[in-house]
Amino acid sequence: MIKTGNGFANGIEFMDQQHTFFVASMSRLLEAMKNGEGKEEIRKTMRFVELHILKYFPREEEFMRENNYHDIDFHITQHKKFRADFEEIKEIYFSKGYSVSLPLTLQRKMQDWLTNHICKADRILVDYVNSVRKTGGGSAG
Repeated sequence: MIKTGNGFANGIEFMDQQHTFFVASMSRLLEAMKNGEGKEEIRKTMRFVELHILKYFPREEEFMRENNYHDIDFHITQHKKFRADFEEIKEIYFSKGYSVSLPLTLQRKMQDWLTNHICKADRILVDYVNSVRKTGGGSAG
């Protein structure tokens, strides 16, 4: 299992909740792969990631707009890149079928997203919003 700890928690409830779900989904996939059950789990994980992109990304992007986030364009570009990378994985799955390497590819993409976006870019976003709220600037409410 992936240790969740507080490495990705940032105090914004909707983000923390989705990030917890993201890590749990990634952990289930990793455990399934270890147990030789990647084929059974990958569809569930892909469905989760698809819903995460469709429902959570727009909510986070709206949050950035509401708080006049100065680096929104870069952040949205990261969302678009993850979406494109996921669509490639999905396309491979639906056009060529399951392969043993596919769950590993998806798990690595999710791990990279956790490390480089959730734990870094989202942390920078929340630090900005918290600083705006402390100074009373913007519309961070």
